Amino acid sequence: MALAGKEREAFLEQQQRILIEKSEIIDKQRAQVAAQEKDLTTKLSIIQQQANAIAQLSTPIMEIWHDILLLPIVGTVDTHRSVAIKRALLKTISRTRARCVILDITGVELVDSSTANHLLKVVRASGLMGARCVLTGLSDSVAETLVDLGVDLAEVATLGSLRDGLRYCLSYIRSASGVTAGQQG
Repeated sequence: MALAGKEREAFLEQQQRILIEKSEIIDKQRAQVAAQEKDLTTKLSIIQQQANAIAQLSTPIMEIWHDILLLPIVGTVDTHRSVAIKRALLKTISRTRARCVILDITGVELVDSSTANHLLKVVRASGLMGARCVLTGLSDSVAETLVDLGVDLAEVATLGSLRDGLRYCLSYIRSASGVTAGQQG
């Protein structure tokens, strides 16, 4: 019986060592998982910061004159980006109380019916906030495409250049304020 007791004791000690080793392995794996989780959380935070920076750079709204905002749009305008543009612009209109917004699409490569509809939503939402929108930078090919698509831009002033858009906005603000060209104040 003494031998059986020693064998049992040796077996239990071996099992205890195995459990301790497995416990140490599990602790190491938990530490690795925690380190990986921390690393992923840090990377996710960096990605979110970069996404915010990209979003801000893709909607650079500038106050170029008292009551006049400029939003140069470059690249493709899809649904996600148009929502971001609209939100940023409405927030800026609310903050600055701008009365005129120039949407310059000189840098827009392709205008299709979807892009045009997104731009019209931005124009309408801005109008509800009290800001008149002007669309500038229409190239001959963009104008031709819009006509071919049957896009109705009757509710927005469309001008060829940013300079023309600024002149239009200055005139609009003067006439809305009742100030004539000779009475600038």
